[in-house]
Amino acid sequence: MRLRRWLISLGALATVRLAPLAAQERPTGPLTAELAPFLQARIWEHAQWGALVVSLTRGDTLFSWHADQRFTPASNAKLFTTAAALHYLTPAYRFLTVLYADGPVRAGVLHGDLVLYGTGDPTFALDTTALAPFADSVVLAGIRTVRGDIVGDASFLGSELTGPGWSPDNFISAYAAPPSALGAAENRIRIVVRPGATVGAPATVRVEPTNDYYAVSSVVMTTPRRTRTRIDVQRGRSRGVIELSGTIPVTSGGWSGSVAVEEPAVFAAILLRQLLVDRGVAVTGATRAVADAAPERAQTMLERSTAGGVPFAGALAVRRSAPLDRIITLINHRS
Repeated sequence: MRLRRWLISLGALATVRLAPLAAQERPTGPLTAELAPFLQARIWEHAQWGALVVSLTRGDTLFSWHADQRFTPASNAKLFTTAAALHYLTPAYRFLTVLYADGPVRAGVLHGDLVLYGTGDPTFALDTTALAPFADSVVLAGIRTVRGDIVGDASFLGSELTGPGWSPDNFISAYAAPPSALGAAENRIRIVVRPGATVGAPATVRVEPTNDYYAVSSVVMTTPRRTRTRIDVQRGRSRGVIELSGTIPVTSGGWSGSVAVEEPAVFAAILLRQLLVDRGVAVTGATRAVADAAPERAQTMLERSTAGGVPFAGALAVRRSAPLDRIITLINHRS
């Protein structure tokens, strides 16, 4: 495809209504005719955007449209993030996630904490399946009781989970799930609502993945057919509570939405603990997270792992991601 040879810079801010294309500055460049269907799409009627396409081989401008205007870069900022990652980490870099026993194991009992340490692997947090082998490794190590805590360690990247300028109104939204050195299930939960059996009955609510991180309080009621589904989702006034309200028609096939978790490392530790319990491993301690930055420890882990050594004493499982140059394809295409 021709466009693969060109660098495209795009920005969008969906707050300004554009006048018809004919009444504006005309786009320029030899690609204008080829991009005409894209330019005339109705999705741009309420958007302000710009683009600059430059040939990487000749340096000439192939397409220009509002190229000098300033826009909120949004997901396009990933182009610079991933370019920096390739430069500083190298294309062969692999993210590590380590589960280790922070204490001695005697007669099937771990006298200490079980720690899950993350380094920001973006593929580890895509779903819950990545956690299952870690739970299996505990059983294979002969551990039947943990006399300590289940700890999600996100200290590799520190505790800053939101960017400057983020709106608190968006924190519950799935697209604002906080980044962390350790996460799971995309750092969000999915809520599925289905109507009750009869009009006036409470709707049923299911949470995926099943977890103890959020408790869901629902006052969604079943309404007659031909009514509309109206469901509002809010974080409750009490910590760890999601409140649902609204209506759903009795004939509805169901409604679903996603909610971001506030502390990804705690969420990952909760899901790991649940998997351990499902496998018959008793845990007597709490579930908690470590998030304050520990750069010296992170550097030691990097040096040991790069040299092919064991990152931590007492390691029960180590997951190495695919090489960075393969992961970047997923990062840059998935918004």
